[in-house]
Amino acid sequence: MRRLLVITLCAIGSIAHNAAHADEEKNCTSIVERDCAALPRITAKGDLRVQIFTRKRELSFPVSSAVEDAEELSQVCNGGVCTCNENIEFLEFKGPHAGFRQVNTAEHTAAGRMRCSVENADVDRQITHFEVSKHLVSIAAFELEYCHTCGGSCHGTTALSTFDAETGQALSLREALKPGAIDALRRHMIDYIAKTYGTDVGERYIREQLSNELSQRALLDEGVYAERRTLYVNLDSFVLGCADGSFDPVPVPRDLIAPAFAALLD
Repeated sequence: MRRLLVITLCAIGSIAHNAAHADEEKNCTSIVERDCAALPRITAKGDLRVQIFTRKRELSFPVSSAVEDAEELSQVCNGGVCTCNENIEFLEFKGPHAGFRQVNTAEHTAAGRMRCSVENADVDRQITHFEVSKHLVSIAAFELEYCHTCGGSCHGTTALSTFDAETGQALSLREALKPGAIDALRRHMIDYIAKTYGTDVGERYIREQLSNELSQRALLDEGVYAERRTLYVNLDSFVLGCADGSFDPVPVPRDLIAPAFAALLD
């Protein structure tokens, strides 16, 4: 998992933001909503059943097992032993779609990758949204590896994944977009964020920063999220500030989506 380190003021802003919104959590019905309450452990509707499982444990590692920064770790880990807490969620789907078995395997694999090490103090994976339609299964999971030496300035990211409900095949932007549409998508992401948030942050600043960030990302390999005939990609940027994290879903224009994939959205 990619670790993001930002300035300590960012962390202070996050703490203030979380405190201000602690009493405003609600049951969300869309990936675009914020400050959502935790999902129920079991969701059942008709012949569909979705359950969230949790791996929760504390592990200990000797500082001597550190690959790097052993000297720095010895100053923050008591008695030469570093402890790490895992709080890992993953989904299991039961119901009408033949691809559920492959989706469940992918979820187990994603959860298995999130593991404690001597460098980490906490490793978290939280299921924030999921959607099951006639043709697609989509999952959004917040993932964070927080290191012992991060000093309160480590932020996670939200991973999006979508699967063909019948085959279980994982689908990325590569399968979703028309050939040659990636540059148009980058321009749309910049325009969408600038027009939506420009008055708060500054449109020129947003355009300059996102142009640089998105030019360095291999967007075609990134995951997507399908919800009510709309496909979303994660902006995954702190350009709007860090108190709300890096997750800002951007709807993909319908005219950029490959016809075969668009049929799956309907």
